[in-house]
Amino acid sequence: MRIAYHKYELKDETYVNGANLFYQDVSEILKNEKNCHAHDFRDWLDNPPSNFDAVISNIGPYAYFYFYLREKYSLKFNIIRDVQTSFLSSYFLQEYLCCPRMRDGDKVLFLSEYCRQVYLKLFPDYLNEENTYVCCPAASFFPKPEPKLPRDKDVVILGYVGRVSRDKNFHQILKTFIELSNTSEKTIKFLVIGRPDDEFLPEKVTSMLRTLQIPENNYLHLNDGKFLKHEYIWHFFSQMDVLLFPSVSSVEALGRVVLEANHLKIPVIAARYAASPELLSESNLLNVKFYNRTYSTSNLHSIGEVDEAELKKKIINFKDLNPGSNIEYKNHDKKLINILNSRQKPDSIKRLHPSIRNFIDGAEIDYNGFKTGDDIMRKAVELLMKYDYKNLASTGYLICRDLGFNPKLKINVQMQ
Repeated sequence: MRIAYHKYELKDETYVNGANLFYQDVSEILKNEKNCHAHDFRDWLDNPPSNFDAVISNIGPYAYFYFYLREKYSLKFNIIRDVQTSFLSSYFLQEYLCCPRMRDGDKVLFLSEYCRQVYLKLFPDYLNEENTYVCCPAASFFPKPEPKLPRDKDVVILGYVGRVSRDKNFHQILKTFIELSNTSEKTIKFLVIGRPDDEFLPEKVTSMLRTLQIPENNYLHLNDGKFLKHEYIWHFFSQMDVLLFPSVSSVEALGRVVLEANHLKIPVIAARYAASPELLSESNLLNVKFYNRTYSTSNLHSIGEVDEAELKKKIINFKDLNPGSNIEYKNHDKKLINILNSRQKPDSIKRLHPSIRNFIDGAEIDYNGFKTGDDIMRKAVELLMKYDYKNLASTGYLICRDLGFNPKLKINVQMQ
């Protein structure tokens, strides 16, 4: 088989996120495969080659670009695409346009069983056990863990890695950190790595902590581009005693940082939401109260909150927690190659944690009467060429905005 892939390279490391790391990982894996050939997808717009058996869409939530070419030029290649988020308009647009145009041999990759089953529910006429896979080869690129530095037993270092934002429930961690700083017999330090929203700019947080008489050096926020380079993050990661991941974000699909912490044998305290139950023990999970309301999928939302008393208790007793396991993601680099070459057996649909199944059952999407057609596909491709495809969040939003595509997420989760 001859397989084509877009060569995705990260050049601005300050915009690193799980999605563009995935695309770079795929490029790194495929560059060593003799039957895989790199290209820049933009070069294909007016003159796509006809001698490929398969194409992996490695460009973001824009697989409709290859579906458009296949139809326009009567090409025969199969298309393998991916979904990186659970409830976000840009990936919904991709599936809304691509699903009705799928052929036998087309496949979809998901980061987790949770995300897969969200889309199996939302697109039941097109997606099934035979054409969907869980595949995230990130662990293939994790470095050998560094030796742990000697620890002061009277100091506990809490860690957070990712977008420092309200939709990730960072405000709940910050509140808990402040409470523990005032009540714990031990010194509580908080190491934060990630790009902050305006609300959580380091100078604002440290000013607040100063007012509360909490030592400023107990809060370290690395958001400078130099320290956000991914190879630096591993060093700081290894200094944490426990990673906090209370995200109940509408876009959560996996939580790559949980995979990274598991690799380093760092215990994680996470919301019982999305893929966390697939990666962590029940004792590491926090109860979630969902907000039953309607949300725009064009934006990021916290759709629930974790139990803060439970969070505080688990932090105090973090030594009783076990690190999670990445066993389900072992050898996913080889799995990717097998999927592309049509050698991979279908992934059986797995039983989800009851609370996750309950959440999926309570989530619905309203497309507001949006109608698709060849003209929408063509316009979407034109907009993709207009904007910077590497700025995944911004470009996906702008394309959906210009097309008038804004599905609503309706949450109605019954408490169990």
